[in-house]
Amino acid sequence: MHALALRVPREVHEMNPLLLLLLIQEPTLCALASTTNDTRLPQDPVVLDSAWLIHRQGQSPSTRVYLPDPSLSLLVGDLDGNGNLDEVEGIDALVWSPSAISPGSDASDFLFSTERGFGTFNDGDLLRWLPTQGLTVEWAESDITLFLQPNSGTFDLDAATVIGEELFFSMRDKLIGTVLGDLEDGDILAYHRGTSSVRIVYSEGQVQALVDHATGQTSAITDVLSLSQLPGSQELCFTVQSPTQSDSTVYAEGGGGRIVPEFQETNWGFQVSSELDALAFVPGGMVQPPILSTDLPSVSQGSILRFKVRHGTPGAVVIGFRASKLNCTFRAGAGLGFILLDKTDYWLLRQFYHGVFCPIQLDGSGSGTYDWTVPFLPNPLPYTDMFFQGMEVGNGFITNPIAIRVS
Repeated sequence: MHALALRVPREVHEMNPLLLLLLIQEPTLCALASTTNDTRLPQDPVVLDSAWLIHRQGQSPSTRVYLPDPSLSLLVGDLDGNGNLDEVEGIDALVWSPSAISPGSDASDFLFSTERGFGTFNDGDLLRWLPTQGLTVEWAESDITLFLQPNSGTFDLDAATVIGEELFFSMRDKLIGTVLGDLEDGDILAYHRGTSSVRIVYSEGQVQALVDHATGQTSAITDVLSLSQLPGSQELCFTVQSPTQSDSTVYAEGGGGRIVPEFQETNWGFQVSSELDALAFVPGGMVQPPILSTDLPSVSQGSILRFKVRHGTPGAVVIGFRASKLNCTFRAGAGLGFILLDKTDYWLLRQFYHGVFCPIQLDGSGSGTYDWTVPFLPNPLPYTDMFFQGMEVGNGFITNPIAIRVS
């Protein structure tokens, strides 16, 4: 019997032995992400730039929607008081930062920054959704600007992750005359809130060198678009804007620069060219929730509204709930991880009293539809907002919540 000869790549020999051990032991990676522009996926034909996506090693199809845009708007609420849910225009950063209020992993465990400011929030603020408080600022744009003290240019957070007590970040635009000198949009910096200090972690040129080493090419990166930290190896990782054929590829700093396995551009499964504008690796992974959707945000009383479910468990039965009030209840590990509907709401209690739950039988791909006859409103109500959420019978996986205006 002959021994099997394995060829070990030169790059592996050059790696730090401790890093190599960590890479061997690295768990199956799972990340949430968002794209710069609207995109398409094999099972999600319409993906807006504010949707949160989930991608994990070994998953097929490779990438799916985790939190669709209408559900994010529902969490944000009506901040301007115009009677409509606020639209979130693009996600600039996603940061895994577990909260103390939730028993599992869910939307409250992430910080996010938006492409444009809205309500009282700036586009460089890192925000967290909390069910009892709504949106709160965890890291303020004004604090970072205060310590950078630029003479020219406007600070806008373009990528971020939190490691220990430091916020690692990159900016959308160049800043002139800061306390660290002129800063490029491809620089990676770290801000320590406790010591009120800012440092350069990697210059844009050093980031370029990491990408060059990983790819064996020398195409200009143009900008850093997202940051995160790898579970296991604890490496800083990132995506860049150029070249186009690899602007969704995730790079890690280890070994002088490497590509994270199964997180290359082709692994994401985008059906149009897409950049990753936000990225957050999640230790232990996340549960894929069934996704609930409709084609219309508003309907007339007495009409027929079609609900759709996708990304569910093949063959499962999904039952639906509706309410006119919201009050969050967490359920660890159960799909989205929380029920947003108020358990004391009249419409929800009425459902349980009559035992009418609008069941949807999912097919072999985990998809299904249900046609609902919209009830007539009592006079003199001109309209009312109804909130919907579903749950798989058996495993208890919870869908995302959506809002429908009935008039």
